[in-house]
Amino acid sequence: MATVDIEPDARPIVRVLAGVLRRSAVDPDLGPILDGLEGVLGLQSATDPQRATIRFRSGAVYVEGGIGVDVDVVITTDFSAPTGPDAPKPTVREMTQLARSVARRPVFAQNAGKVLAPPLPDWTEAATTFWTTAERRGGGPAGLRLVCTDDQRTMSFGDDADAPELHGTARALARCLVGETVIAEEVVEGRLHLSATIGELSALTGHGLAVMLGD
Repeated sequence: MATVDIEPDARPIVRVLAGVLRRSAVDPDLGPILDGLEGVLGLQSATDPQRATIRFRSGAVYVEGGIGVDVDVVITTDFSAPTGPDAPKPTVREMTQLARSVARRPVFAQNAGKVLAPPLPDWTEAATTFWTTAERRGGGPAGLRLVCTDDQRTMSFGDDADAPELHGTARALARCLVGETVIAEEVVEGRLHLSATIGELSALTGHGLAVMLGD
C-alpha cells in the first residue's frame, strides 16, 4: 500500500490533500493506481493563492506546498468546490486550459485525477472514524447520535442520553464525517440538521476539521 508523507509544518492544503490520497491508498480500485503512479503534479487554486506539489514515486507519495520547478503537469482547480455528483460542470475555457496542461502526460494526469477524487466511504464507516478522532481529542460532547434521512438508519456513540443529534442524507453525512465539508457550514446552509448547543456544534466542527487535516 502506498505511503503518503508531507513536508514539516505543512500548510492546511497539503494536509487536506494528503488525507484524500490516504483514502485512495486503502481503496481496492484506486490503491493499485496510486502504487503505480510516477511523476510530479502541481495543483493551484483558481480562487486563492493555495498551491501544492505532489510527488508520486512507485508507492511513495510526498506532498508539499508551492509549485515545484520539476512538475510534469499543473492543474488549476477550485479546492473548495464539491466533488462527485455535486461537482459543477467545467466551462469550455476551463476544459481547454486543462487539455493544454495535461497534453505532455495525459495518462499520468488522468490517473492522478482519479486518486485525488476517491469515493466516499459508507457514512457508518466514516462515523466510526470520526468518533475515534473525537474521543482522542476530547473536549466535546460525551455522545453523538446520527440519523440518515435516506432510510432513517441511526447510529449512536458514547453516552447518547441528551447527546447532540445530526441528521442528513448518507452522502451529506459521509462528506462531513471524512472532512470534505465543514459541519458548521453544512448546518448553516441547511444540508445537515443538528440538534445541539452552540458549544457542541463548535466541538463537533473542530473534530471534523481535525479529520480533514489529518490530526
